Amino acid sequence: MTRVFVTIILFAFCISNSLLAQQDEWKLKKNKNSVKVWTRAVPGYSLKQYRAACLINANVDSVYNFIIDFDKRTSWYSDNTICKVLHKSGNSEFIVYYVYAAPWPVDNRDIISKAMCNKEPDGSYLIQHSAIANYIPREKDYVRIEKATGLWKIRQADENTTEVFMEGKSNAGGDVPEWLANMFVEDNPFKSLTNLKEHFEVQ
Repeated sequence: MTRVFVTIILFAFCISNSLLAQQDEWKLKKNKNSVKVWTRAVPGYSLKQYRAACLINANVDSVYNFIIDFDKRTSWYSDNTICKVLHKSGNSEFIVYYVYAAPWPVDNRDIISKAMCNKEPDGSYLIQHSAIANYIPREKDYVRIEKATGLWKIRQADENTTEVFMEGKSNAGGDVPEWLANMFVEDNPFKSLTNLKEHFEVQ
């Protein structure tokens, strides 16, 4: 029995190491005006995973409240043309429908995402979101993104500065040219955080 248990543990360890080896190291793709974007390939996803961060001259509560104000999302989040809250439970749970514009000849994408929002003991905010593929019927004009997950982390860096961190990975929801997919995962978070930063800093 002991030998079998040890064999199972060793087998699981080998699989874990194999999966980790398939994941690339983070590569810095953009770095301008304190907005940074990294990407890496991950197994099980057609698009590269992105990680982005920026510093904003604003209070952490103001930044967080603006991010979860979904009525304003299309005004700053890159390529997001439609944003509609389908369900809300207090200020901690949202189910949101998004449409994202894609350049010709690729079809526009839509996604339903569940966001769970929490204030951490240290005063920072954590937003975790994941796709719910079939929450509402599919629209014939859009390709549904079925698999996606990500998070936002918003924390007060110092008295006058808030750090915003976002990370996500998803499948493309159909065929997308590799050059376009790579451009999207680099440009979209960079433009979005740049717009978010400008909302608070540009008068």
